[in-house]
Amino acid sequence: MTITSKAIDAVVDAAEDLSWDLSDPQDVDSKMDVLASALLDLGAISFTRDEKKRFDLYDILVKYAKEGLIDDSAAGYCSEINNGIRRFDYDMHDGDSFRERIADEVDALQDEIKTAMKKLEKNVKKANE
Repeated sequence: MTITSKAIDAVVDAAEDLSWDLSDPQDVDSKMDVLASALLDLGAISFTRDEKKRFDLYDILVKYAKEGLIDDSAAGYCSEINNGIRRFDYDMHDGDSFRERIADEVDALQDEIKTAMKKLEKNVKKANE
C-alpha cells in the first residue's frame, strides 16, 4: 500500500481534532477512534483483519512504536487519556476537571503524532524522488 500525503494529512487532522473540545469524555473517545482509523488507513504498517477489528488507538500506537515510526511515549500518553476517560464517571463531575486531567497528555500525543507524520512524509518524498 502506498502512503499518500492525503493519508498523512488525515492523521494530522485527526490528531489536531483531539483537542477541539476536551470537556466531554465521549467526544474525546470518539475522536481517538477517528485517529485510530486514520492510522490504520495510512498504510505505513500492515494490519491483519483481526487486528483492525480489535485494535484501539493504544494498540496501534504500540505497533507503530515497535516499527520505529513513532516514539514509545505516544502509547503512554494515549493510555493516560484512556485512564482519564474511564475515571471521569467515578472521580470527576464536570468537564473542566476532565479537561485539566487530560490536556497535557492530549497535547503531548498530538506533538508525537505530528512529529512522526512529518518524518514519514519527508521519507516518502525522498523515496519518490
